[in-house]
This record gives sequence, structure tokens and C-alpha cells, in this order.
Amino acid sequence: KKIRDTTAQSDAECGKLQSEISKLQTQVRDIEASAAMFADTSDTKYRGIWEMNYSEAVKLLNQILAIDEQLHIHQLGTEASSSSFELSTLEDLPSFRLACETIEQEKRNLVNHSCQKSSQSTSKTPDSPLLREIFEKIANQSGFLIEKKLEELIEPLEESDEKLLVKVDNIFTAVGIKNVEDLAEINQYFLQHAFCLHCSENHAEISAEDRECSSPSSHEFVLEVPDVLTILREFMEEHKSENLVEDDSENTPKMRLTLSRLLDAGEVRDFWQQFRRVFPEEKERLWQGLEYGLTEYLKVLKEREKLDGDCSQLRRQNEELRHLLHKYVEDCENSNG
Repeated sequence: KKIRDTTAQSDAECGKLQSEISKLQTQVRDIEASAAMFADTSDTKYRGIWEMNYSEAVKLLNQILAIDEQLHIHQLGTEASSSSFELSTLEDLPSFRLACETIEQEKRNLVNHSCQKSSQSTSKTPDSPLLREIFEKIANQSGFLIEKKLEELIEPLEESDEKLLVKVDNIFTAVGIKNVEDLAEINQYFLQHAFCLHCSENHAEISAEDRECSSPSSHEFVLEVPDVLTILREFMEEHKSENLVEDDSENTPKMRLTLSRLLDAGEVRDFWQQFRRVFPEEKERLWQGLEYGLTEYLKVLKEREKLDGDCSQLRRQNEELRHLLHKYVEDCENSNG
């Protein structure tokens, strides 16, 4: 009874842990999907900001050229020298082309990996007669792993493929086997430990030489009673260790390949510096000289404006004094007369 209680408690805990693992795996997949979506959105925004800044820089550059032309015409009295320039674009950057190739290659690798994994799964799928032979051995010798309630439900049923599959499915669920790839590995693993009553050779060697040995009608396989449990235990230990390695390699966070991360920082910096290199140093010195001259001329004009204001005030004062003097003279003449 204690063993049954312990087994039931262990099964319940395993089921709970498996449920939590499934939830965590679902959350990880959701997070990865969100990360991929955010990476694509960030990449799109990066391209949009790049194009916006590029357009704004070109617009400012054209305005500078228009001002330079006006300075030559109105201040220097000469025609502006034609400043033709060629600006590189984002597509001209070597790191951009390499980034696009890298991203495309990564996409192709993902597609090829999925196709390869699918083809491997298909190629590893065991023939049903041979798989049934192994399932029967596992179901007969590993029945203690079947849940009691399920065993009671299927006990009245006649022996059939469906009943066998229900038993084996419950056993595999208890030990953590859930997909076709695992079933194919079990088949290959048991083949390495099985032997034929009519052949002295190991079955794995026969299988490599003769395709017909996959059929129980050609060879009568023998799996001793202790061997089934031992082989299943060995398989699960190896299977778990391999899964830990695979899960660790597959679930390791990877930096997603995006355009903004693959562009070379030096090339990006040099790209925006090209707008400052459009005009030669002589042109900049000319602008600095004009700026200094126009600034000094502005000071002179402001001084003249101040003097003109003072002169206007003196004229008004003189006019007022003249008016007062004229009035005084008239008053004196009237008083004498």
C-alpha cells in the first residue's frame, strides 16, 4: 500500500511538474515570438528613422547651396561655383549588404533546419509490425507504470491495437516520451539489444544489411524479461541526458540578427560625416570671412542708426528752440509798439 501511495504521489507530482514545464515552454515560445516581433518592429523603425534623417540632411544641404548662391551674387558680385556632389545611400554600405546576406542566410538555415528535421523524423519512423513487437514487450513488463484507474477501465476490453496503444501511451507519458522522434529512437535502441532466434547475428547488423529484418515475419525477435526494463531504463537515462544538452543549446538566448545590430558603427559614423565633407575647407573659410565682415558691417549700421537717432532728436530740439525764439521776438515787438 505504501508503495502504491508513493507511486501515486510520485505520478501526481510528475504530472504537476510536466504541466508546469509545458506552461513554461509555452511562455518561452510566446516570449520568443514577442522578441522576434519587437526585433522586426525595431528594425523597421531604425530604417524609418534613417530615411527620415537622410531626407532632412539632404534638404538642409540644398538650403545651404541656395544661400551660398545668394551670397556670391549679392555680396561678392560673382556667380556661385557649381557644387556637384554624390551622396552614398544606406544600400551602398558594405556592412548593410553583408547584413542583408546574413539575415537571408539565417532565414534559409531555419527553413533548411526545419525541412531536415522533418525529413529525419519521417525517415526514423519505424515500421508498425516491428514497433508493435516492441510495444507488446514494454506493455507486458512495464504495466506497473499504468495508472490504476486507466487499467481498470481498459481491463474489460478485448486485446487489440487500440488497447495496446493506450497502455503504451500511458507508460510513455509516465516516463516522459511524447513525440514520434522518441518512438523512432526507442525502436533503434531496442534493435541494438535484440537478437533473432534464427540468426546468430545482432539485429542491428542485420537491419543494416537486409531491409526485410524490420518485419517480425522474417526474424523472430527475443527480448528477455529483464532486458525490457533494463533497456528502457538505459534508454531513458541516455534520452534525458541528450535532451538536457539539446534543450540547453536550443533554449540558450541568442541575439537576434537585425539590421541595426549588424551595421558597422564606423561605417555608420562615416556615412553621416559625408554631409560635412560636401563643401571644401576653402568654402568654409570664405563663409567665415563673410560672416565676420557682415557682423562688423552690422555693428557699423547699428552705430549709424544710433547717430541718426541722435541727429533727429537734435533737429527736433533746434526746431523747438527756433519756435520759442520766434515767439519771443514777436512778443517783444508787440510790447514796444
